[in-house]
Amino acid sequence: MIVRHVGICTHDGPDQVDGQIRLQFAGATSQVTATLLFDGHQCSYRGRLSQSERGELVCPGAAVPFNMWSQ
Repeated sequence: MIVRHVGICTHDGPDQVDGQIRLQFAGATSQVTATLLFDGHQCSYRGRLSQSERGELVCPGAAVPFNMWSQ
């Protein structure tokens, strides 16, 4: 996967980094648990695959708004 910073806030580091994602789906629903590994960090997400529903990506020391969907 490619992680892109698209927020309006400033941040340290590159605007784009390569990473990995591990997904687990709950039955036939859009519920997903994800582990994201990028730039030396491991973060987790639990929620729905939905472009309109926003969840949280929880990383060491921070939690940020996050959307995850598939096309």
